[in-house]
Amino acid sequence: MYRKLFKSFTERANLLLVVDHAGRAGNGFFLSIFDQHEQVLSCPWVHYVYSYCLTLFGDGDALESSHVLDVWSKQKYFNLLHDDLSAENRAFILKVGGDPAAPMDRSLVRTVFRDIILARPTISRRELILATYFSFALGIGRDTEAIEYVLVSDSISLRTESVFAGYSGRIVDLVLEDFPTARLFHLIRDPRAGFASTNHQFINQLGNMYGLRLGNALSRLVRTARMDFNWDSFFVFGFFLMYFRQTFEAIMRKRAEHATSFTVIRNEDLNCNFRETMKSVSSMLGIKHLEAWDLDEHFMPTMLGIPWRGTGAYNSRYSPPTMLQNDPASVCAKSVGPNKHVTVRWKSRLKPSEIYLIETFLRPEFDALGYDLLTTSGSWRSSRWLLTLLKPLRGELPSVHWVAQGWSVGWRLFMDRLFFSIVWPVYYILVRLSFAVAVYTTNVFEKDCFAGRSQARESLAQKG
Repeated sequence: MYRKLFKSFTERANLLLVVDHAGRAGNGFFLSIFDQHEQVLSCPWVHYVYSYCLTLFGDGDALESSHVLDVWSKQKYFNLLHDDLSAENRAFILKVGGDPAAPMDRSLVRTVFRDIILARPTISRRELILATYFSFALGIGRDTEAIEYVLVSDSISLRTESVFAGYSGRIVDLVLEDFPTARLFHLIRDPRAGFASTNHQFINQLGNMYGLRLGNALSRLVRTARMDFNWDSFFVFGFFLMYFRQTFEAIMRKRAEHATSFTVIRNEDLNCNFRETMKSVSSMLGIKHLEAWDLDEHFMPTMLGIPWRGTGAYNSRYSPPTMLQNDPASVCAKSVGPNKHVTVRWKSRLKPSEIYLIETFLRPEFDALGYDLLTTSGSWRSSRWLLTLLKPLRGELPSVHWVAQGWSVGWRLFMDRLFFSIVWPVYYILVRLSFAVAVYTTNVFEKDCFAGRSQARESLAQKG
């Protein structure tokens, strides 16, 4: 029934991929900018489409249709569109700043998706991506004949990859295999701002800098000894220094391999020069420049047509505070659309010693992306950073108020915080020793291949 319309859609629609390399660069914001553009189909609820494809189905291109229908409909993000909302999915939509009541005919989404997927025994990855968005478009009443681009968001890293081995950036290759003329937007942000936001989010998510609680003290010690740095890290600050450095290397390698496909967009330009930035983007893509974009800092991003409420790391709806305090609700409400606050907030969220460490270990990123240094950063090969790292980091030391606050939530949280307050000095030393060993005995920070290769500054629409 819908196959003829889908065939027309697949012959016309191209792909736009917005990809960052370290997180918290504003992917959700970028998706929401195009939420109501008739020529660009964007679903701000959905992220990591290619990452999930690669994880669930591998990199083969002939996918068994019945298997795809069963697995993809349960995939975390597409499930928000495919099935009637569970309590868990409603909570997730609220968390990312959306409204579960946003109008959508999910029965139609299911019917269209099933009809397309089961049209043949196998389906290609490209067809799966387009079927996902095509069924969504019909579910929200969009005119699919007007759509020229499908906008998707992803990360350069996969959670199955190791920070020590580095990140392959395989999703970039897959996108260009499926859509050879796709446009890839590398969304960049001041490394200090991105790091401060990510560090803040994960400290609060894990409960403290070491992810330590009463029941996992021994396993955390074992992981510390093994240098088991990963997302559930025993040393949040140290892991993200490694992660930022490795993901930067991955995205720059992919930009070099596919230079004509990449365009660099600064988060700072989107926030502080929104109207002109969107004029450049729309001109480059050959699409209509929306009148709403001329509102500049008064532009209101939307999710499925309803004002977006934000997914910032400092927003208590998205990232409830534990060790670190978030912005007040009034500030979060004003920080959803384009605004300067989100570009300078890191200055009040990082200690001088933390800024020094970030600038030291991420120096190639500053050089290549054109962000000025605030400190006279040294080399990670010297010992100066070791002395700096001995200073306490934000969100690392417990306070009486923090422990007492746990009691108001429940006795278990109170006991976890009380336990942390007793044993933190042991971990304080051990996590630093583990990080130092990782720095000097692995090649995570060895690659300086892009330092010194930068042009003076990178800005909107500059090819990678």
